[in-house]
Amino acid sequence: MGRDNIGDRKSVEGQRIYCRKVPLTYDGAYDKGGAYWGIGYPLYVEYTLDKSYVRFFRKEPGGKIKIAVLCLDVLDVDIITVDKSFIDRKFGGDIECFLIEHCQYDLDNIQWISGDNINVNLNMTEASFG
Repeated sequence: MGRDNIGDRKSVEGQRIYCRKVPLTYDGAYDKGGAYWGIGYPLYVEYTLDKSYVRFFRKEPGGKIKIAVLCLDVLDVDIITVDKSFIDRKFGGDIECFLIEHCQYDLDNIQWISGDNINVNLNMTEASFG
């Protein structure tokens, strides 16, 4: 069922890890390549661009997410913890709209990352954001 995971997160430490929702188009149980995932919570994949690390997982909607925002003009990092359901409800799930409209960030002057596994590191630099 599904697809195999590749590698482990510790082996790609320091590399940028991307996360995307996997659309399940055929009856809500199959991905576009035809792999069967069954019915359940939304399916996500996190991966490195070179595909040395690929992990599929399901996540219950809602819950809290962390957003790390690097302010380029002052080189500060802000860590925001917010209910995902708030962003979904008020901003259609669009984190950038949340950052612009609710937090008053200028997207031209920031870089941001989000996810469940953001660890607070007081030594984050521009390179931490890929």
